[in-house]
Amino acid sequence: MIVIMRTKAQAQKVADITGGVIVVKNGKPTPKVQLQGDFEQYRAAVESVSVLFRLCDDTGEQVPSGWTVTGTSFEVEWPKDPQKASLIRSHFGARRVAYNWALAKVKSDMDAKQKNADHLSTSWTLEAL
Repeated sequence: MIVIMRTKAQAQKVADITGGVIVVKNGKPTPKVQLQGDFEQYRAAVESVSVLFRLCDDTGEQVPSGWTVTGTSFEVEWPKDPQKASLIRSHFGARRVAYNWALAKVKSDMDAKQKNADHLSTSWTLEAL
């Protein structure tokens, strides 16, 4: 079984944890790791590094990893207890306030950069905001 990770560093971690061997092509390591036996015995180790991987059999034919990505939408039934319903509304409101705050930060940063090319932008990641 061959596990294809997103990066060579992830592949090295998987190889270290599982005892697998990094696949080498043209004398250079690839993000592929050759594993012996059934993949299920390695699944937890591979997923501890990243859940974003692909699986191939020994011939290079891609096989399903067992993960399915889906999107769903559903309707929330509000609690009949007014105090609990108020708490849920409060959480939805707080989420919207946080979203609006982050959006305003990003927009103001873009405006400042447009006015002054030397403006040092902050990262727009969740941690930086």
